[in-house]
Amino acid sequence: MQWRIAPFLAVDGFVKRHRDQISLEAVKDYSDAQVETWYGSQLFRLENPGTSIDMYSYHSGLSSGGGLTLLENNIHWEAYIGAETGSDGANFKKGNKYDAADRGYENRSVNRCQFWLQRKLSTGSISLYSRYHAYEEWTRPAYYQSLMAENNGTLIEGGLQIIVHLHEKIETGLWGQVLAFDENYSDYLGNIENEKKVTGWRAGIETRVDPWPILSFNLALESQRLPLNYTWQYDYADRNSIKLAGEYQFGLTRIIPSIRYTIEYFDDTNYNNNSIEGGISLSR
Repeated sequence: MQWRIAPFLAVDGFVKRHRDQISLEAVKDYSDAQVETWYGSQLFRLENPGTSIDMYSYHSGLSSGGGLTLLENNIHWEAYIGAETGSDGANFKKGNKYDAADRGYENRSVNRCQFWLQRKLSTGSISLYSRYHAYEEWTRPAYYQSLMAENNGTLIEGGLQIIVHLHEKIETGLWGQVLAFDENYSDYLGNIENEKKVTGWRAGIETRVDPWPILSFNLALESQRLPLNYTWQYDYADRNSIKLAGEYQFGLTRIIPSIRYTIEYFDDTNYNNNSIEGGISLSR
């Protein structure tokens, strides 16, 4: 929801609540069903096998936030600053739906804030932005009042984007981004402490050509170093990609085919992933 409090100024805010339930049933095939109750992404409990086992996961969360927007004015500046906070919890159960036993709890709290500033020029635009993201996670069993695992982390990003109109039918965009990732994961059952402090970056260039009013082409090159969280044995991944896309307008319908090739390396090792993605979308 947004309110304009002045010709060039607006405020917005939101409150969001969600509740959902996941039900699973494991049944016997050639042997008794084997079921695991997972706490987060690393820890799990082996349940007693049986011919039929019901598992339930109940999730609920609440988040709220707001921001202040400086709308485009005579000096061609636009800006936004906003913040958000929220939490999400889960309760895991096993057994009959009407008499299920608690198995464990999981909670995640998140705080975010972001800022961007844009200056429009006659030949393009310049944009600056930054984002701060902090989270806390914990898991504990239902039968002990003690934590099994904790995970706390922060992510700070900042970037610059420049768009230049080289010609009335050619537009080029350049962007760069730096980020710092700090995470501390503690597994109290396995006596594991994993602390990561990694920096990353992202840079790219994209060119759009409009030879005719109903046809356009996009070519994008991107290179980035992505910090990886505690579920990975590596600190970061280096990724390079190239993407080619087109857009054809047929009446009120737009057809957009695209293809992307990506190669990914892990933390100065010889391991890499190569992937080719293709797609086509229709919009009206």
